[in-house]
Amino acid sequence: MKISVIINNYNYQEYVIDAIDSVLNQTVAPDEIIVVDDRSSDRSAEILLDKFSDSKAVRLVLKEQNEGQLSAFEAGFSTSTGELICFLDADDLYQETYLENILKFYQEHPECEFLFTCAEIFGNEERVASCHSHTRD
Repeated sequence: MKISVIINNYNYQEYVIDAIDSVLNQTVAPDEIIVVDDRSSDRSAEILLDKFSDSKAVRLVLKEQNEGQLSAFEAGFSTSTGELICFLDADDLYQETYLENILKFYQEHPECEFLFTCAEIFGNEERVASCHSHTRD
């Protein structure tokens, strides 16, 4: 199953490289990483170009105008080629086994069309943020 990871970025110059590195360091590598910069007003685009303009692993989509998070994800989705599409905000990180775990889940549950996972909060506060107390269909 081909895996695409789409990372949306807007003014997260301090975090976006860490987000990308968390995808590059997965135990199961994605087939493509697409980073969409939504016309950041900070140095994000410059930082991304400096580090990844010649990268074969990371594809950059630099939008010409800011249109919001959904538009950034749509731009990434429209250029993706994966069967399994994963989204990541530029100020978040994947644990190193994230893609391995979701790939295994989809292989064991081929009827699943959409998967939402809990988030682990880190930094000033540490906890697992869950929207549901149990697994839902």
